[in-house]
Amino acid sequence: MHGSQSPKTSVVSKYAPLRSDIELSNIINVTERAWDISDTSPTSRWTHVSLNDLRQGWRFGASLGFLTCLSVLILNLSLTIWATTRSNSNNGHIFQGSCAAAKRYNMGLHLVINVLSTLLLGASNYSMQCLSAPTRGVLDRAHRKGKWLDVGVQSFRNLKWSMKWKKAVWTLLGLSSLPIHLLYNSVFYATITNNDYELYFASRDWLNGSWYDSWNLPAPGTVRSYHSPTTNERFNWTPIYETDPAELLKDYQTFPANYEHLDIDGCIDAYANTYLSDRRNVVLLSPSVPTIYALPSAYVEEIERVEKDSSLHWVIFSSDQQELYNKLDRYGWMCDNWDRGVPACTKERAREYAAHNNWTIFGWPVSGCVSQKLADKCSVNFHLGIAIVVVLANFGKAICIAAVCFFLSDQPLLTTGDAVSSFLRESDPTTVGCCLLDRKDICSHWRDAIRSQKRLPLKAHFPHIHRRWQAPGWKSWASFLLFFIICLIVVGVLLRIGIHSMDDPSFSTIRALGFGTATAEMVINDWGIPVSGSGALLQNVLVANTPQLLFSSVYLTLNNVLTRVHLAVEWASYLTTRKGLRVSHNRKGAQRSTYFLQLPYRVGVPLMAISASLHWLISQSIFLVSIETYDVNGLPKNGRSKVEGGLDGVNEEHIATCGYSPLAIICLLVVSGLVVIYVVGMGFKKLPSDGMPLVGSNSVGIAAACHPPQDGGDAQHPLMWGVVSESSDEGIGHCSFSSSAVSLPVQGQLHA
Repeated sequence: MHGSQSPKTSVVSKYAPLRSDIELSNIINVTERAWDISDTSPTSRWTHVSLNDLRQGWRFGASLGFLTCLSVLILNLSLTIWATTRSNSNNGHIFQGSCAAAKRYNMGLHLVINVLSTLLLGASNYSMQCLSAPTRGVLDRAHRKGKWLDVGVQSFRNLKWSMKWKKAVWTLLGLSSLPIHLLYNSVFYATITNNDYELYFASRDWLNGSWYDSWNLPAPGTVRSYHSPTTNERFNWTPIYETDPAELLKDYQTFPANYEHLDIDGCIDAYANTYLSDRRNVVLLSPSVPTIYALPSAYVEEIERVEKDSSLHWVIFSSDQQELYNKLDRYGWMCDNWDRGVPACTKERAREYAAHNNWTIFGWPVSGCVSQKLADKCSVNFHLGIAIVVVLANFGKAICIAAVCFFLSDQPLLTTGDAVSSFLRESDPTTVGCCLLDRKDICSHWRDAIRSQKRLPLKAHFPHIHRRWQAPGWKSWASFLLFFIICLIVVGVLLRIGIHSMDDPSFSTIRALGFGTATAEMVINDWGIPVSGSGALLQNVLVANTPQLLFSSVYLTLNNVLTRVHLAVEWASYLTTRKGLRVSHNRKGAQRSTYFLQLPYRVGVPLMAISASLHWLISQSIFLVSIETYDVNGLPKNGRSKVEGGLDGVNEEHIATCGYSPLAIICLLVVSGLVVIYVVGMGFKKLPSDGMPLVGSNSVGIAAACHPPQDGGDAQHPLMWGVVSESSDEGIGHCSFSSSAVSLPVQGQLHA
């Protein structure tokens, strides 16, 4: 029970010099023993572990991680075999159908992927913390050299003191996470269609079967000969279009429901898209033949002449996507331009041009158009190469975790309870007489005292109100906020680009698009990333998944902050509540089992669920999209090129790029913002008590609080921290964790 004691010494400052020999049973001169302590912990080595050991302590958590990793590996292998079999029999597609159905299929797969990846990374993180946790022997060596390590959190500082094989396994676990972050979400990806189309200039009478001049509109592939009055030579020529006007007319008359009559604005809206997924050929309605095209051949090339009474005037081709991507505007014809030397034609410019010029295209006045409609067609694809890399990473992670479970004989100090138990069993001589040592003292006084082999001055107890945000330290907060701000900027820029490119950026339109919608309008264009060629797929996969890696950095730093906060909460509670230590080894007596190492279940479980949800939202915010091109007759192009040899040796028919979803980005910002607000708000709550030194995860601060009297150091019993003894002459107190009675420290009293 706590009791109060009156100070017998008048204290005017926080520290006071040593003025007399203090005979406390547990106090010794730091210079007498600090350099002779033996390493009592077992040497870190690979050794066989019995199955019974796997059911206890930290190994139970690690073995659960191994079983999780193994289960995910089996699921990944099964998915890979199933998808490979299905895609091989279906031209690479595991699903084909309407875009709405493909979207649901794709979203479901990515939800499963992100749940599995979260489980994998959680199991990996657990084992990495086990590998980086110090043993008692490591702490003793560090303290003798004036160094402190972290207990209860994952720390790069600890790795410097770890053995080489521990560092190697830790590194392999970290490296095996990279393919999970950067590739896993692109194993399955959506494919949308892009249709080439041809432009017809015709009168409305042509649609009703009126006569048209077929001289300069022969069937595709027909070789025609004509005489040029300009050069007085005869040339052979072949039509540059691929559709047969007679076949198109027949199709229109047979299936009129497949065609839509549009006014000028409707025609511009329908065809002013980089990719065209739901339409194909278009007939531009022109009421008359321009005079220039009806002139005698002395003024106009014979191939360009059009008979005045012909209802079908002209057919020109619209180049496929790569030609347009590299040479021409995709819909430059709307602005009466195909020249890259002038500003590119946009939907807004096309509307402005049509309004000021009565929409005259190549000299033909256009009053509207007839568009060939198509049923939407999308698919979900599977990439075997990416799947193999992910499976190998999963396998490597399973091997590393198995090594930690079965062959690591260490007794790492994974929680503050582990460290307190160890230091109560055998005190740390480098912290004798420093019972009120806090994190600031360690950095400013203790280190110098150890290196100079001098004793620290006595310290007076002055309680401070500590809030939770103080527990992690500025470096932990800075890391978390830095990664969060970087992610916020990336997501914000992507959202701005997405909304700016939308014709109607209203929230109703954004909501209608939904999550992960792969459409022609929601594809990123002209951003300097190759869309075709051997390296295009990999580059776009990395770009689409880089936000996953950034968010994982946010998650790890957030986990670190929350772990340090709850470590401090539990630490401070020992001043007000007597309870057993929370240990990661075999429990004895009143000792309690660990949570997720240091995080309580009420925090750890929701944190993992939120992590999986945010990873899924990221996968729906920016994602890999494949675009398959169909020719003007609706046939897959299968890698052939209109331009002989293609463009610069690139296969122009298969495009890999990235799509984005404004709604998913907005939801991502809202959810992540709420998480940060919660964390910052939680940081302003007070710690359970004001009297305990704020040591955080600092091993020296933990050791300083563990110098009990001879009969009060039983770590198996419920413990409290407080004053355990006092010098009768000087009124100098001593605080420690103890299983015996303790009292509250008295403000202003010196302690050793």
